[in-house]
Amino acid sequence: MAMSKERFFRYRTDKLSTFSTYNCWGGERSRNIIMMDEKPVLEKQVNVDEKLLLKLSDAVSEIRTFDTETMDNKMYMKRVLHQAQGRLLELQNQYKEYRSRIVLHNEDILEERFLNLFDRYLQPFSEELAAIQLFFKSGGLFCNTSSSIYFKVIFPKEEFRMEHFRTYIFDATGEGDPGYTPEFIHFNIDDYKEYANVTFHIVNENMSRSAIESSKSKLKVVTNWIQKNFHEPTYVVSYKMSGKMNINKQLTKQLEHQPYVVLDQDQNGKKVVPYFGNTKGKNLFQHCRKMVQIGWNRLPSDETVAAFIYTFLNMDRLHQLNESVMNKVQNYVQFDGKKSRFGHENLNIFELQRMLVDLEQEVFRTQVRDFSSDEQVDIYLFGGDFRLKEMIGQRFKGCTFKVEHIPEFELEKNHQKGVDKQEKRLYTYIHETWNGQPVTVSEIRKQLDIAGTYWSRLIKKENIQLMLKQHGIQISRLKGGGRQQYLHRFGETDLKS
Repeated sequence: MAMSKERFFRYRTDKLSTFSTYNCWGGERSRNIIMMDEKPVLEKQVNVDEKLLLKLSDAVSEIRTFDTETMDNKMYMKRVLHQAQGRLLELQNQYKEYRSRIVLHNEDILEERFLNLFDRYLQPFSEELAAIQLFFKSGGLFCNTSSSIYFKVIFPKEEFRMEHFRTYIFDATGEGDPGYTPEFIHFNIDDYKEYANVTFHIVNENMSRSAIESSKSKLKVVTNWIQKNFHEPTYVVSYKMSGKMNINKQLTKQLEHQPYVVLDQDQNGKKVVPYFGNTKGKNLFQHCRKMVQIGWNRLPSDETVAAFIYTFLNMDRLHQLNESVMNKVQNYVQFDGKKSRFGHENLNIFELQRMLVDLEQEVFRTQVRDFSSDEQVDIYLFGGDFRLKEMIGQRFKGCTFKVEHIPEFELEKNHQKGVDKQEKRLYTYIHETWNGQPVTVSEIRKQLDIAGTYWSRLIKKENIQLMLKQHGIQISRLKGGGRQQYLHRFGETDLKS
């Protein structure tokens, strides 16, 4: 039973007594209820690879040896695990040409003797053993990433149980979460909150992990923009890592001295810019009326596919498909990195729904968390599928959207391509050299080595015009300045000493 805390609070006094069950004769029975503050884990996945088998082998080595029988048992168990590891490597080599692949398998790899000994010596590792058995008996998802190769085992979807409880009431803030499948009972209660005070600012710039890796200066453009435009407590959140690149470390270095960015703590207690996966349940940012989300918490494609299979498919049913249909299914789960799309639209929508739920959790870290507040809240989002805008509008009823343009991105792209060095020079001069005081155009041209014949064309370029407008800068004559043109702030009419 899924219901948000806010809604449950309104109904608890007179509705809680109705949570009873009835047997087939109509007799009322008591029913145990557990209330949870967070959504429980609804998916069960385990990676089966060499590391897992080595982990079990090490556990066997740690078994204390008291007699010859125990020594023989340990040697036998290590031999079986070694054979399983060899078989796993054979299967990895068989599918190595694929990035991801649903593997259907049916092999009894572990003997009854081994299972009995495992139960005797290594009960704490029962889940790991179950994953290995399930993989060889049923199959899983083959994953060939840049850093590792493994099979992701998807446990069968069973009735949700926890000890002796049969009714669960838990926080279901993520109403669009695709994990809430039909076996969950939802209270159909309209969200009474309107979000007319929330504006989502869309910056049409790709800030995916790969985009940041390929152009590291993107982060500098964003942090410079934050430094210059945010002057009240601001919640900034982005990735932790991208491959070997520590994005969070770079963002923290560039923003740790910005007085308005509210910092979080990592597991070592060090002040850091908040990152995806480390903000849930935290109240550090609930006073923030500004939020900047750099990128989207998009999971690796294999994790998304595994979650989709767990939620909607069944490995046993896949075994029953003929080769032609199974080939179609294999194409559905393939991810096109260039287009950022899966082979079937249902998978794409599933991924977007999960991304929206993650965004919702981040938004509710801010002032939006206070249901009684009507203060203006501005959420800045970079990139994202156009369909996410419609989903956001449905979830945050009454919110508004604005498109933001950061001209420095275009200038940076030109710089990366080696296009128009004068644009880059002027951009760098304004952001890093100029102190804000009026300065003659002739002096700027001299410093930047820009010919007078080119200057007039340069300042008419769209990128430059947008940059000047955004920073309140004008190029014109000043009172008392003669015929000279000056670079100055809007509203300045007299030369300053």
